[in-house]
Amino acid sequence: MNIIEYVFKTINILESLNIEYVLVGGFACILMGINRLTEDIDFIIKIDSYEKALKLAEKLNKNSFKVSLSEVLGAFKDKGHFTILVERYRIDFKIASSTIDFITIRDAVSITIDSHKIRLARLEDLIATKITVLGSLKDIEDALKLMILHSDKIEWKRVKKLAGKNIGKEIYKILSQIEKEFRDNIEVMRKIDELKKLLNIIKTSNNFEFS
Repeated sequence: MNIIEYVFKTINILESLNIEYVLVGGFACILMGINRLTEDIDFIIKIDSYEKALKLAEKLNKNSFKVSLSEVLGAFKDKGHFTILVERYRIDFKIASSTIDFITIRDAVSITIDSHKIRLARLEDLIATKITVLGSLKDIEDALKLMILHSDKIEWKRVKKLAGKNIGKEIYKILSQIEKEFRDNIEVMRKIDELKKLLNIIKTSNNFEFS
């Protein structure tokens, strides 16, 4: 099976249990037009009871997604996440816990691929999450590329509201922290320079409300 087939299979399991979900992460960025590779599939899911968490673990295992019951129940209890490894792919389930999680699930957009419906994070929600919740170099790169690619579509007020802060300053802050920690890593420093160039493109364009 390829990655999109695993997306479909996972969604079928979630929907069979009436579990609300939203697809986020790198694969969501690909579906929004970002040219990148990923072997990760990331979902935020809404589970409100121990019984539903138990049923999810059982159904996943019945469908050849091997995961321990304790890992799923532990994620539910701690409002954390659990991960399934299948072939070369990594499927991650984050239990919704924060305001931005619930908003992202509630306001997901529905797209159709090969007759399969997928609930995808809104563009603004994905950008805000990648900057303020995840914050790795790859997440910042994804967010910046989404901003550039979809500059004429983004509702900037929504991004700012979800992030709860000035996104430009937050990106600079994250990059500065990473720069201090990995100053001797040539590859990381090269990537930071690349992202700063993307930032400058955004700051100097009239299409952006980068504040």
